[in-house]
Amino acid sequence: MIYLIFTTEGLAEAMDSIIEDKAALWVNPNVLTEQQTNTLTQANIDINELAEPANPSNEKSVVKALEYVEQITGSNDILVEYI
Repeated sequence: MIYLIFTTEGLAEAMDSIIEDKAALWVNPNVLTEQQTNTLTQANIDINELAEPANPSNEKSVVKALEYVEQITGSNDILVEYI
């Protein structure tokens, strides 16, 4: 399972589930705080930043980010933050 998160609010809501699911995490740049990074690292969560920031209120931007993650990971089991 992969979580694709775009906002700090979305990450805060999904944090427990990410850790519980032992899911990989893909996030927009500058979403993670140092404390969140430490918590996720200690939980052995694979953390990845998107190459380009995605605008969560723009459907094309979200689809582009999703396609990017699918291409890199080869997975289509991706939970996308819904805004």
